[in-house]
Amino acid sequence: ASPGMLQSGVSRQLFDRWATDPKNGVLIAGYAVEHTLAKEIMSQPKEVVTMEGRRQPLNALVDYVSFSAHVDFVQNRDFITSVNPRNI
Repeated sequence: ASPGMLQSGVSRQLFDRWATDPKNGVLIAGYAVEHTLAKEIMSQPKEVVTMEGRRQPLNALVDYVSFSAHVDFVQNRDFITSVNPRNI
């Protein structure tokens, strides 16, 4: 769900609801701006503050992958070559 910085919207609502359950996970895909929840949870704090201002434990797994949809021809070509798909 977006927005990816987890400051508001559906992503934040889902995060606040699911963050306490260790069966859940959050994948930060791409750049996270300083002073946003996405950046904060990358350091795996024990607690987070919900949009309502309530403190709650962060038990969900948090992980990060470097991903950007902004690539050039060379990066696309190299990726396609490394994956070697039968069809494109």
